[in-house]
Amino acid sequence: MLYWARVLLSGMGLWAALLGAMFFLDTPRSAAHGSLAYPISRIYACYLEGPESPDSAACQDAVAEGGTQPLYDWNEVNLPDVDGQHQARIPDGQLCSAGRAKYAAFDRPRTDWPRTVLPPAASYTFRYAATAPHNHGHFEIYVTRDGYDPTQPLAWADLEQVAVIQEPPLVDGAYELAGVTLPPERRGHHLIYTIWQRHDSPEAFYTCSDVWLGGDPTPTPTPTPVDNLVCEVDYRVVNAWNSGFESAVTITNRGSRQISGWSLTWTFPGNQQITSLWDGVHSQSGSAVTVTNASWNPNIGANGGQAS
Repeated sequence: MLYWARVLLSGMGLWAALLGAMFFLDTPRSAAHGSLAYPISRIYACYLEGPESPDSAACQDAVAEGGTQPLYDWNEVNLPDVDGQHQARIPDGQLCSAGRAKYAAFDRPRTDWPRTVLPPAASYTFRYAATAPHNHGHFEIYVTRDGYDPTQPLAWADLEQVAVIQEPPLVDGAYELAGVTLPPERRGHHLIYTIWQRHDSPEAFYTCSDVWLGGDPTPTPTPTPVDNLVCEVDYRVVNAWNSGFESAVTITNRGSRQISGWSLTWTFPGNQQITSLWDGVHSQSGSAVTVTNASWNPNIGANGGQAS
């Protein structure tokens, strides 16, 4: 069912926007799979920048090479019948695309892929956005070895396995991959490679996430006051059935400053309930709902930055 709702958008004391939140009402339906959200994968980062007009040079070049469809299909970098034979099926230099021509642009060696700064820690909890959770499976997590050169094609020999996580919990639309320990001597630009191997199927999914280990490589800039922030929010139903529907929200930041931190509140006109949501954290009391950003997606870029 469609509904109209009054919403209050707030972020840093100003009007802000819901970043990339998609939610289901009543009975959930799923049509896709997933990708690493923290540290964010190359393809998911480019998707959140906006498939039609990404911000970064790396994502712009990926669209120029492969078009926008791979970004819209960010959650299906997979092989349907690999059954654990990853190295036998995926050639060196094609790990980020899983050997699929459709995603070949994300194999390109370069130093400016969107990356996540991982500060020193005894262990990390990674998050894997699961747009269609599967009940049985494990995650293999790898990090590049000392001497990794991001200007060279990624090879299997570049990777060191650091964790295998069986049946992780699903929390707010993402698998929590807890207890990931990285070699403490690893510093600088590296890459996290993740394999999600299903147990109820031979299918597996693959992600490449660029990271900086050992602290932020650049000084933290002095925050600039944000004013006159203007956002547009577009709501659409992407799937509907007798007992509910699936909806998506697209946000465009028309202001001149980045939005850092956001929340959305609204009141349902009836007894609707959100039963599944990703790319946000929600709470609901009666008909009142609040959705805030997840840990990996608090920002909306300035001057037309968009997420959906």
